[in-house]
Amino acid sequence: MKSLSPIFGLAILILAGCGGGGSGIGGVYGSVVLTSGEYQYTPRGTYCIQNDQYRFLDEVIDSLDIRSEVIKNVSGQPVTQNPSPVYIDSYRVLFFSATSNNNCERYQDCRTLFANGYNGSLGLTVPPGETATFKNLILVPASWKLNALVNYCLTPSDNCDYNAVIELHGREIYSGKTQTIRFNLRLSLYAINQCP
Repeated sequence: MKSLSPIFGLAILILAGCGGGGSGIGGVYGSVVLTSGEYQYTPRGTYCIQNDQYRFLDEVIDSLDIRSEVIKNVSGQPVTQNPSPVYIDSYRVLFFSATSNNNCERYQDCRTLFANGYNGSLGLTVPPGETATFKNLILVPASWKLNALVNYCLTPSDNCDYNAVIELHGREIYSGKTQTIRFNLRLSLYAINQCP
C-alpha cells in the first residue's frame, strides 16, 4: 500500500493483508465452490487534489479475482458430469462503524448512507475451475464523498473507520442454485493531498 502523509490519507486495509490473497467466505454451489482471491487497490481519498483542483472519485477495488473450484468426489472426479459456470450479477457493501467516536456516525445524513449500504451490479461469469477478474468494484461512490463525507471525514482524527462486508450474489447457471460470497475489509476515510 502506498505511504500517505500523516495528515491526509485514505486506506483500506484488507483483513488478509494489503494486496494479498482473499479472506473471503466462499459460496458452495451444486458443482463448484467460489472463493475470493487476489486484489489490487489504490486509495482515492474523501477527496484528492489534482492540478490544484479538488476531485471526488469513487472508492474502488481496482481488481478482484474470484476463483471457481470444481467439487470432486473421493475418487477425484467431478461430482457432476458437467460442472456449471456461475453468473455473479450484483453485490452489496455493508458498513459497520469500527470506532465508538466515528465523526460520520454523529450526523444523520452521513450515518444514513452507511447504514443503508451500497448496492452495485456486476454481470460476470466465472467458468468452472477457472478464475475471473472483476474491475473497478465500487465501495464508496463519489456522490457520498461530495454530499456528506467532505463535511465530516477530512483527517484521521475524524475516525471515519468502517468494517465493511462485501457480498457477491451469484447463481449457478445449470442448476439455478444461488449463493453469496462474502469477504471483509476495513476502511479509514479521510482526504488525501494527491490523486492517484
